[in-house]
Amino acid sequence: MKYKIIFSILFSILLFSSCSRDSNINSPSDSDKLGGLLLKIDKENAPSNVAVVTAKLSRTGFQTITSSMNILSDSSASLQLSNIVVGTWNLTVEALNLQNVVVYRGVTQVNVLENLVSNISLVLNPVSSGMGSISITVTWGNSNPTPPSEWIDYQNNPLLSPQNSFETYGVAQSYVTEINNSFMMYYTGVLEGTRKNILLAQSSDGISWTRHSNTPIIEPTANSWDGLAVHAGPIINVDGQYRMYYSGYASSSGQWGIGLAYSNDGITWTKQLEPVILGIPNSWDYQIAAWSIQKIGNVYYLYYGGKSSNSVMKIGIATSSDGLIWTRLNSNPILSPTQSWETSGVYQPSVIKDGEIYKMVYFNGASTCFGMATSTNGVDWTKNINNPIFTTQNTINNWATDIAYPCVIKVGTEYRIYYSGTKNTIYKIGMTRKPIN
Repeated sequence: MKYKIIFSILFSILLFSSCSRDSNINSPSDSDKLGGLLLKIDKENAPSNVAVVTAKLSRTGFQTITSSMNILSDSSASLQLSNIVVGTWNLTVEALNLQNVVVYRGVTQVNVLENLVSNISLVLNPVSSGMGSISITVTWGNSNPTPPSEWIDYQNNPLLSPQNSFETYGVAQSYVTEINNSFMMYYTGVLEGTRKNILLAQSSDGISWTRHSNTPIIEPTANSWDGLAVHAGPIINVDGQYRMYYSGYASSSGQWGIGLAYSNDGITWTKQLEPVILGIPNSWDYQIAAWSIQKIGNVYYLYYGGKSSNSVMKIGIATSSDGLIWTRLNSNPILSPTQSWETSGVYQPSVIKDGEIYKMVYFNGASTCFGMATSTNGVDWTKNINNPIFTTQNTINNWATDIAYPCVIKVGTEYRIYYSGTKNTIYKIGMTRKPIN
């Protein structure tokens, strides 16, 4: 009978220093930061012909690091590799029978990064990552492993948790951008019921955040179209002035709209009285919320999520020559749920231009997964065949059972997705990231 051994590899990376034990040129130096690897195996469900499991880390210019365990006799269900230096390593895991013949093998690259946790799946087929502490959880046979993800959840998630009276039920829907060499996180503070405000946190590195104040920078306007809630939205600089296309409503079950606020410094904002776009009754975008803006040529493209009265979610585009008067595309919605993982919808598109390609990250109707789509013109989109790219199972320590509102940006040599996560109904903000190839 043919088996596949699925290794779901969880790297818990913790920085510590250690000294080399010998003077071999390929050994770690005294100045290297080192870590270890811990391989945990479900021995009880291992295929009957497997007796020994070995793990080997190799890297040009360094000594090969190996370890093995006998799953038939060892009392422990784990093996450990030590003195692993930061960098990219080749990981080979092999399963051997009683005759010491390799019967299963899997190979992958481990990219060990500072202060990160990555999720990788390694498949051992039948034969016919170092700074940190790497924990490898192994399941055998017909179990359902965590799907692989190139996105590495931040080790210390969540980045932002509720702490003041405007955040009683959480912080969510973070839109992150750079203004005046500072990272600015515009996020929604959730009060009792469905009342929401927009608040601001700032950071020099996009990881450690400090609240600008404990009061909102944008609030609902009483007896207005946004009288109950305002949600953070995309920002663009037009002739030295910042514009935020925020979302709001007077009733969470009623019509939603997209409003416009102005600022000269990204901190003090003035709202325009009337919305620039309103949801259309009895339409797929009755409840509408903007999440990204791009200027393509001389035209502004506003990407938004729309929700109908039956809660089916889709994605649309509105265009404008001045950013004030907007027209929906006739081809809307430009993205609808078509893949099984998307369940009842696709929502809140975060769009960046990466070279000549536009990339969109969005979340599904169940708030459990993120997907990606690409476009050459910003209008016609192709979904990634490897969707979803990130799921709740990929969050560090399963800190979030729901994930939503991804905001993707490029920072130096990596992509980052800031996202909302919730567990036990309290909303928080986390981050996952991926090196730029």
